[in-house]
Amino acid sequence: GFGAGSLWIEDTSSGTISRVSATTGKRTAAVRVDPQPYDATFAYGAAWATSYVSGAVERIDPRTNKVAKRVRIGTSASGVVGAFDSIWATNPPDNLVVRIDPKTLKILKRIPVTAAVWTAASETAVWITRGDGKVSAIDPTTNAVTATIPVGRNPGDPAVVGGDIW
Repeated sequence: GFGAGSLWIEDTSSGTISRVSATTGKRTAAVRVDPQPYDATFAYGAAWATSYVSGAVERIDPRTNKVAKRVRIGTSASGVVGAFDSIWATNPPDNLVVRIDPKTLKILKRIPVTAAVWTAASETAVWITRGDGKVSAIDPTTNAVTATIPVGRNPGDPAVVGGDIW
């Protein structure tokens, strides 16, 4: 993710989130997080990381480059995105997408989505790629899956470009 003048990049092997200056391209911090960070983003004034091992979503304070707070969402945590006044994180083993309040880290909703892995957000939906070869859309006003589209084996981390999901 990008924010606070930096790229925030997960480094699974070292168990850190690297903060890389967008100006110089140099790493300015290595933030120690729970084991096996899986994804990172920046939203609502903080960096966010998921841990596949601990099942936690962690909020990183960009002023201190330290984990300020964490919430365990289940067996595992994979993809993470900030959108619609929430943090959305996937929990593949438990077949869930978890919606979290970014201020309190209170879990707002657990949404069943089979094999949910990666996340992205468009202007109208949160998009989830799934380990079963599908992509699902979640309506943020109802927290309901409104579409599921077969796309083939092992869809990767999605992106929204020009309003289209890729």
